[in-house]
Amino acid sequence: MKHDLDVIIVGAGPTGLTAALLLARGGHSVALLERWPQPYPLPRAIGLDHEVRRIFHQAGADERINEVIEWTEDLLEAQYVTADGEVLLRMPFQARAESGWPDMAGFNQPDVEKFLEELISENPRIRVMRSVIVNGLEQSEVGAIVQYAIADANGQPRLDELPRKLSAQYVIGADGANSFVAGQIGAEFTDLGFSSDWLVVDIRPTVARKWTPYLAEVLDPTRPTTVAPAGPGRRRFEFMFMPDETWEDMAKPEVTWKLLAKWNVTPESAELVRAVPYRFRGRWANNWRKDRVFIAGDAAHLTPPFLGQGLNSAVRDAANLAQYLNLVLDGKVPASVLDYYTEERLPHVRPMIEMAVHLGLQICITDPEKARARDDELREIRDASPVVIPRTPLSNGVVVDGDPLAGTLSHQGRVEHNGACGWFDEVCVTGCFVLIGMDVDPAAKLGTEALALWTRLGGKSFQVGSAQFRDLEGVYERWLSATGTRIVLIRPDNYVFGSGKSAADADRLVVELAKKLRM
Repeated sequence: MKHDLDVIIVGAGPTGLTAALLLARGGHSVALLERWPQPYPLPRAIGLDHEVRRIFHQAGADERINEVIEWTEDLLEAQYVTADGEVLLRMPFQARAESGWPDMAGFNQPDVEKFLEELISENPRIRVMRSVIVNGLEQSEVGAIVQYAIADANGQPRLDELPRKLSAQYVIGADGANSFVAGQIGAEFTDLGFSSDWLVVDIRPTVARKWTPYLAEVLDPTRPTTVAPAGPGRRRFEFMFMPDETWEDMAKPEVTWKLLAKWNVTPESAELVRAVPYRFRGRWANNWRKDRVFIAGDAAHLTPPFLGQGLNSAVRDAANLAQYLNLVLDGKVPASVLDYYTEERLPHVRPMIEMAVHLGLQICITDPEKARARDDELREIRDASPVVIPRTPLSNGVVVDGDPLAGTLSHQGRVEHNGACGWFDEVCVTGCFVLIGMDVDPAAKLGTEALALWTRLGGKSFQVGSAQFRDLEGVYERWLSATGTRIVLIRPDNYVFGSGKSAADADRLVVELAKKLRM
C-alpha cells in the first residue's frame, strides 16, 4: 500500500513538534495536524531540564535556543519556605548535569515553540497542516488512515467543507489531555485521585528587583503559593484556590492584582501577561500503543507541576518513540520493537507523577495543625541532609539486565574530534547508537557477526584518548572511571544500553543489543 506519509502526528505542541523533527532528521516524511491556526501564544510550562535541552539540540536546535532560556546561580536550588520566609527545605540543582547543561532552566514556552516551528519550516520532510480537526481514525495491517475536517478561526468544523483523509504507516496522538486519539485506541487511565485548583499568573516585571525567594513553594496554609522564574524577563506565581473560591471569581483581574500585592507586584511595577485558573491532576494511560497508533505527552499522562516535569516528560516520550520508529521505518528492526515504547516510558514517568502528587498533597495542606506538623517534619529532614530528587533510570526494555550503568542517562562533554571542538553531539554524531571506549576503539574489537549487526544499525564508535577524539574536560574519563567501566554503548535517545570493563565487552554488547531489538 502506498501511503501519503510515513507518520502522521496529531497535535503541534512541543511533543508533536519534537517528534516531527526527530523523525524527519531520521529521513522520514511527517505531517503535523493541528486544530488551531496559530501556535498558542501564552505561557504554560516554565522549567526546561538538561535532558530535554539536549533532545532539542538533537532535533536541530543550535545556540540560538539559548536566547530563550534563562539560568542564573539562583537556580542552583529550589526551596520550601514558610509564609514568613523561613527555609524549611532545600533541594539543590547541579550547575552542570549529565547532558552538559544545568539541571533546570527557566523558559517561556511560546518562545521555545516558535523556535521549534522555525526548524519545522526549514525541513522539507515535514508538512504542517493547521486549522484541521481530526475526527476519524482507521487502522489496517499495513497502515492507518486519519479523517479530518477543515476548521474555522474558532477551531470548529466548517460546514461547507467535506471530510478529507490522509494515510500513513503510523500515527502519533500528541493532542493533549482531551486526546481524540487516546479515545480511538481505547486508552484506559490510572488516576491517582489528586486534583487541585490553582490560579496561574505570569508577569513581565517593568522594574528591576531581586526576587526572594527565587524558586520556591511557599507553604502558607492560608494560601499555598508557588514562585518561580519563567524565562528571560518573566516571573510565575501560582496561587491555590481556597474553599468557596470559584473559577469565575478567581479569573477577575482585580483578584489577581490583590494576590500579587502581597509580593509587592503592582500595575506600576509589572505587566500582567496571563492569569488562568487551572486544575492539576495526576494520571497515566496504561497502554500507549494500539497496533500502528501511539499516544504521547499529555495524551498519555498528566502530572502536577511540583517537579516541573510535565513538558519534560512529554519531550522524552517523543525522543523514545522516534528512535524506535526510525529503526522500524528504515527496516532495521521488526515492528514488534515498538512495544518497548510503553514498556520503557510508563515505568519511567509513573514515579515522577507519584512523587509530584505526594509533594502536592504536602504543599496543599491548609489545616493549621497539619501544616505545623508538616513544617516540623521538613525541619528535621533539612537538618539531616540536603534533599535530592532521585533520577529514575530505565528499568525495562532495551537495556542490559543487572548492568550498573544500563538505563542511566549518558554524559556529554566537550570534545575535539578530527580537529573540530564542541559538544559531543555537535562534532561527533547524534541520533544513532554509539560505542565509546577508554583508550581503545570498540569497533576494532567486534567479531564478524557483531560488526555486521553494528553496520546494519548505523552505529558509530569513538576511542577516548585517541588523536581523533580528545576528552577536553575529562567528562568521559570521570564518568566511566567511577564504575570501572571501559566500554559503554549508548542508545539514540542518550540512555545507556550497557557497559563493560574490558574492550572485549564491545562484541557482547552489540550482540545483546541485536537480540533486544529482535534483529
